Amino acid sequence: VEGDMILDALVQLRGNKKKVAQHLGISRSYLYKRLATMKAEGSLDWTIDARLNAPMGLDTDSSLCD
Repeated sequence: VEGDMILDALVQLRGNKKKVAQHLGISRSYLYKRLATMKAEGSLDWTIDARLNAPMGLDTDSSLCD
């Protein structure tokens, strides 16, 4: 779940990690650690591609909407 929130914020904020950390209320250092973990697990590359290529107007996780 946390990883999904990070990925959604990365897409929404166009990869701006400073804004992503602020948006999620976490430190940038924690964000970078979490991204490194996600990359090591192999869950980072394909999920960002899938979110970037999703049709406009379709949310991959409606629970994250405000």
